[in-house]
Amino acid sequence: MDPSSLSADMLAQQLELWNQLASALEEAQAALLSGNIERFEQQTEQQRLCCDRLLANAGEANPSEFGKPGVEAILKNMRNAQKEVRRLTRIHAALLQRAGRSLVILRNLITRNGLAYAPSSFLQSDAALGGRRG
Repeated sequence: MDPSSLSADMLAQQLELWNQLASALEEAQAALLSGNIERFEQQTEQQRLCCDRLLANAGEANPSEFGKPGVEAILKNMRNAQKEVRRLTRIHAALLQRAGRSLVILRNLITRNGLAYAPSSFLQSDAALGGRRG
């Protein structure tokens, strides 16, 4: 395999990783909004793996070969994928900040009003009513 095709192959692999990262961000956002924590955690792990692979492959492509035919198209697609990842990352960060603010509001509400979640007391009161509600 000649060096130009090697560089093109490495760039194509990096492009695929950027696309996978964008997909994992989109999936994680959908999971967060739907409350699917397991799927959110899976996609977060996928994001970590993509980032690790991108970092590991970052120095492998030979920049002197970037002018070769076909490589410019891959680089253009990679720039577009990176731009999309930046956009999705901003959205993801905003969603996480919003979720964090919601948790702070709930925590403050609970501590201020002395509220406590006690499922056992609910079950006991339900049993005292003979399993019937109102």
